[in-house]
Order: sequence, then C-alpha cells, then structure tokens
Amino acid sequence: MSDSEKKNITVEIYGKQYMLASQQNSEYVEQVAQKVDSLMKEIGGGSLNDLNCSILASMTLADELEKKEQELIKLREEIEEQQEMMNIIGQKLDSELEID
Repeated sequence: MSDSEKKNITVEIYGKQYMLASQQNSEYVEQVAQKVDSLMKEIGGGSLNDLNCSILASMTLADELEKKEQELIKLREEIEEQQEMMNIIGQKLDSELEID
C-alpha cells in the first residue's frame, strides 16, 4: 500500500488527540491506541507529564515485546527438537519396515 492509500485515523491517548496515517484498518489502530492509552493512564494516573509517561509506557511495552520474542524463540527451538525427534522416529520406522 502506498502513502496515498494510507488512511487518516484520529485517536485519543492520555487526553490528547492524534491524527495518525496508517495502512491498517481503523479498528486495529484504535485498539492499539486504546492499549497505549490504558497503559499510560495506569502508569501516569494523570500526574506524570506526557514525556515521562510515554517513556515509561514505551519501556513497559518494549519489555513485553522482548519477553514475547524470547518465548517465540523458545517455542521455535522446541518445535525444531520435536521435528528432529519425529525424523528419528520416522527413520527407525523406515528401517524396521525394510527388515521385515
């Protein structure tokens, strides 16, 4: 999708309106903005300035992302191990069938 196909979507985060240009559908963008808004309200409680609250929210989201990436790496490794085991079992079955 080119820049001309981007849609302008207005969202509210931490009491301020932002006009975003996105290729994503508006429901998705609004859902993401709502997550950020909720997190910033939870962190800042209305008492932190926008910059400090944004930094803390960014750190929180980056932490969540890092943990999910590590989980994904672990799951991929487990899948590879399972595939290797399946290959070994398959080879053993093939060799057993050849003997009979």
